[in-house]
Amino acid sequence: MEQRSHSNNRETNEARSRVEHLLLCAAAVLSPTRDWLEKASVANWQPSEEGVINHYHLVLRSIVVKQAEALDSILILARGVRGFSAVPLLRAMYEELIWVLYLASRTEDEASRIVHALGAVGIHETFLAQENYVIPNTGSGFSLEWKLRSKFAYDRGRDELRDIFSASGFTLKKHQTIPSMAQLAKSVSMETTYGFLYHGTSRAVHFSVPEQLRRIWGRPGQMTISSSTFEAYWAAFSLYWGSWLYSLTFLTTVPLLQTPDLPDEELEQLGRAMEAVKKDGAVPILTNAEVYWPETWR
Repeated sequence: MEQRSHSNNRETNEARSRVEHLLLCAAAVLSPTRDWLEKASVANWQPSEEGVINHYHLVLRSIVVKQAEALDSILILARGVRGFSAVPLLRAMYEELIWVLYLASRTEDEASRIVHALGAVGIHETFLAQENYVIPNTGSGFSLEWKLRSKFAYDRGRDELRDIFSASGFTLKKHQTIPSMAQLAKSVSMETTYGFLYHGTSRAVHFSVPEQLRRIWGRPGQMTISSSTFEAYWAAFSLYWGSWLYSLTFLTTVPLLQTPDLPDEELEQLGRAMEAVKKDGAVPILTNAEVYWPETWR
């Protein structure tokens, strides 16, 4: 038993060491993108005949800024020994990456139409969810004219999305407007990574017995329940995959926008930071420690 205790201590020290390494790496990933983010965070948007394309560009900027803020949040949570709270942030980051990769594979006109239609559909669906709640949207500033316009944009958006994706080769069910994330991931050759991260983040955002069991640790006679048991793992998982997702999203989005410019020096710095992130390999979603049961415990 004493030997096992030494082994646990060594594994814990190694895990904490990796977290410290990834904390430096994640900060290094963000550093060369800061100037670009500051410039991209301000846009001189004006309504025009190209308004739909401009709208698409604004959404792309928003995705990159949001992901940088998410990685910043992961850094804060990992430093504050709250890595378990950072894992759910990866779910949205990965879905955003898949959408960016897909939109990048389409013409700018088609990508712009998709984003514009998704906005109209999403707004009306949110309105309906609120309208169907206990307190309807009475007196909340939504006029009858706005409701009718929103419904019209919603119906038109759904029809346009279904036409676009059907024409692109996606098989949609009767009431399906857009492809599933699995379908989109497959279309951009990311289905394997999608399956991995989808499962890994699902455990964090849904009820999961294995995820609860990670918090229960000890020996027969005394079990301790705390998120601190797997803190180093959750922190490392979030830092590694958060850095990976942000850098890939950033590098895919910048060429689509063309402006602001990204100097070659900062691009090379980002590349070096990502090499450092990958130095020790990817962080898995299942560890030996959580399935190890000594024979004497049976």
